[in-house]
Amino acid sequence: MLIEILKSKLQDGYITESREDYEGSVRIDEEIMLEMGLVTNEVVEINSLEFNARHLTYVIPGPAGSKEISVRGALAQYFKRGDRVHLNCFCYMTQEEACDHKPVVVKTNVWVSKQS
Repeated sequence: MLIEILKSKLQDGYITESREDYEGSVRIDEEIMLEMGLVTNEVVEINSLEFNARHLTYVIPGPAGSKEISVRGALAQYFKRGDRVHLNCFCYMTQEEACDHKPVVVKTNVWVSKQS
């Protein structure tokens, strides 16, 4: 039997850009994606620390080193520049695999002012 388990998490990220004029997704710094073990078009859950909301979307790579977390499309109606978020990625494993699994937790220290 397979169970769903946390694969990786971006903790305390900040939305750097919010664009409604784009097909839905979240664009994330390519280095952060690599550190989290994410691949292009992989599903992630975005959790707001500003208000009670969780949304699913997929990731696309942003410029390496940019610290970018850019929400696009319909998500831009919920998340704005400067909002604090967690991004979670889940995977399926057997219970035996899950017993030895340690999720990757990436912490960011990027602050982007809502007024900027």
